[in-house]
Amino acid sequence: MADVVLSASPPGAVTIDLFLADGDFDPLDPQEVRLALADPAAGIGPLTIQATRQEPGHWITPPVTLPSPGPWQVKLMLLITDFEQVTLSGDLVAEGPTE
Repeated sequence: MADVVLSASPPGAVTIDLFLADGDFDPLDPQEVRLALADPAAGIGPLTIQATRQEPGHWITPPVTLPSPGPWQVKLMLLITDFEQVTLSGDLVAEGPTE
């Protein structure tokens, strides 16, 4: 499973923190993590981003500009071993400002 956290609400430049865990909620530590983001309603994507490992289970992307507020379709490609890849997907809906 994955917890995906944006540094800010799109549109605009964001970094994406990924917290990956297995079914027992232990950190999942794949060899490589890539994201594909798309906003089909706006005709955008997929944008492909390579994440960098911070510590076991925690990955972060470099800044990326998301040109629309979304919602964004997210696909995570996790290279577990040289011979096993896992793909997770879902929708990312950014929260608007609160008053």
